[in-house]
Amino acid sequence: TLLKRISLHGQKQLQEQQQRFRKYCSPLNTSNNASSKKSYFLKMNKQVKRQACRALLLNNKDELLLIAIQEPGTEYRFWITPGGGRKDDESAESALRRELSEELHLDEFEMGPHVWNRRHIFTWEDNHYDQREAYYLIKVEDFNPGGFSRLEEIEKRCFLSFRWWPLEE
Repeated sequence: TLLKRISLHGQKQLQEQQQRFRKYCSPLNTSNNASSKKSYFLKMNKQVKRQACRALLLNNKDELLLIAIQEPGTEYRFWITPGGGRKDDESAESALRRELSEELHLDEFEMGPHVWNRRHIFTWEDNHYDQREAYYLIKVEDFNPGGFSRLEEIEKRCFLSFRWWPLEE
């Protein structure tokens, strides 16, 4: 099923992040410079807790829209679902509408059911994120995402492309 494939993809991403973390930390293990070790870990220990919402956008051809991104400062590339962090007292629906407008220029859609929750722990630009994500299934007519003009600066630096993926893939 779609959710099982997404869950397996999440497990693969976690394994890849753990491998990258070990790779980046290994030079510290051999360093004799205690000051640089302390500075590195103080910098890396910023903990950011946030709520997020994401869309499983399915078009009328049963294709799922994903966004290719590249982690800033690395060659690490992967695919994500549209969506993002919620602002302070923003509802999930308001946040998802804002995110889909910014990322895809998708302003008109019917909000679908909440289908899945995920806790995603990751490191991004020297911050540790503990993110609680709510996923919503949204059915739309086939469309071409609107480009990068409405994106926030961080997204402009890391978004690469959009692609509709057939469910078989």
